[in-house]
Amino acid sequence: MLESTLMTSADCFSSNEDSKPEALDLALLTFIRCFANDSMRWHIVAYFARHMEARLTVQEMAQQIRCSPQLVRTEMDDLALLGFLEVEEVNGNLTYVLAQDPGLRQTAQRFRKHLLA
Repeated sequence: MLESTLMTSADCFSSNEDSKPEALDLALLTFIRCFANDSMRWHIVAYFARHMEARLTVQEMAQQIRCSPQLVRTEMDDLALLGFLEVEEVNGNLTYVLAQDPGLRQTAQRFRKHLLA
């Protein structure tokens, strides 16, 4: 009985596109709960949802959201550990990019469409 209610992580980030607009989007709610669950994370997630191909250093993100680089680094590192961001080294600098997972990117698009309009 319990097995039928369990979802894989891939299931959490996909939705039925044929569902009615007023239907509960569990994947989007899970996305927000996992990745955008406080003000700073909301701003970081919103930036990457709007600029899905962006590659930013901590300093660049701190400037974008007008926040302390130390606080931004902690949140971006956490988002990388959670799988929302990927970390790359470019010219000796760490840059952060939205993870390439198709389900996550699709949910980020829905986040942008429904919550950042």
